[in-house]
Amino acid sequence: MFELSERPVPAGRWITPGYLPDWFFSGADYAERMSCAEREGSIAALVDCLGGDCIRQGGCLTFAPVLRARYFRERYRCCHAAAQMLANAEYEVFSGITPAPAFLRALHGLRESYEDRHGFYIYQAARNALLPLDRGLMSAHLSLPYDVCGTIHYHY
Repeated sequence: MFELSERPVPAGRWITPGYLPDWFFSGADYAERMSCAEREGSIAALVDCLGGDCIRQGGCLTFAPVLRARYFRERYRCCHAAAQMLANAEYEVFSGITPAPAFLRALHGLRESYEDRHGFYIYQAARNALLPLDRGLMSAHLSLPYDVCGTIHYHY
């Protein structure tokens, strides 16, 4: 998990596991502050995940204006396909009267297609909001640099 801020935050005020909402622990086994080495490796992994559309300069990340267009392209295709399958379902399948494992997989796939709840999380300090990376990128101001403040290791 990465705390991103539009303004520098003193290290003593970075997010800690105590800031995490209760709902987060319904899936996470534990959460702990990262060591300096873990923090560096984790930031590098985030930058690698976002490819050339995320530039790191010291403790600051800048996102390319085309990030959303590239990052969400395949997710959009998967979401669209799952939504079409769900839209064509009969009421009996939708309501569970008629068991349909493919429908349930599509329902689960719809959410997973646009939001990885087991991947990276972003804590937006200014909004006091904890979001999966996907949702965080949808609402980020791509023209602004973000300071990477606190980092937390967690396990699902």
